Amino acid sequence: TCPAIKPLKNVYFLHMRKAGGSTVRLNVLAPLTKLKRTTFDEYHLLDKRVFLDTSQTFAVNFRKPIDLILSKYESEGGYGHVSTFKGSPWPLSFKRWYHLSRVYANDKNGVSKWTEFRGLLVAYKPNYYLERLTGNATCGQENLDRAIEILHEFDLFFVTDRLNDKSFQKYASLRLGYKVNTKKRQWYGAEVDKIIELKEKMRKEILQENKLLIRMMELENACDYRIYEYANNLIDKCIKDDRHRIAPTNMLPEVG
Repeated sequence: TCPAIKPLKNVYFLHMRKAGGSTVRLNVLAPLTKLKRTTFDEYHLLDKRVFLDTSQTFAVNFRKPIDLILSKYESEGGYGHVSTFKGSPWPLSFKRWYHLSRVYANDKNGVSKWTEFRGLLVAYKPNYYLERLTGNATCGQENLDRAIEILHEFDLFFVTDRLNDKSFQKYASLRLGYKVNTKKRQWYGAEVDKIIELKEKMRKEILQENKLLIRMMELENACDYRIYEYANNLIDKCIKDDRHRIAPTNMLPEVG
């Protein structure tokens, strides 16, 4: 069922990295952040005790798992085509990045070794959503059921590939109490369009040239796909329930 809309006071945002969370923070939640009404958790496993605070509106973001993986590669794999990117010491192919990061992620001291080797911390590891929600990345039915149960504690879901849909914007606006802004973030100033164009070109090339590897990654992220699909289904139920509600038109939040 769709979570009930509750009066907005503060937003706790579980920021799934490389899944469009910065866009949500810098655009959608910006009015609340200015009022110091937001808490962002970007790096930690979810502490389920946060749900005891009933004054919070709990939000989380997702994107299709393979797109999240490609976004991680963009950050870690060294796509420094444009000067404003923080490039890596040398470019890694997608396949090479995958194999190297898996080696380090599976090692007992993998995080420190990976950071020393690459200088960044975006190594690939399957079922990232599952691990952030439950503390365990093991993809099994019991752990997946725990993740689904935890999803029902959240009030608001952001899905990157739906941010510009009018029905989704109404869904988010009703729960935040103001008209949401989902415009492109200007991270890179005048070069943003060029960067987006390069990233889209790169993604198409990777998907075309690594079909078997991509399929394998989809399979090993099966639980993350289930979580992503479940969140989308919850949004769809809410949009259906919202069809007779009128979305707010004010650009600033009214918080209690």
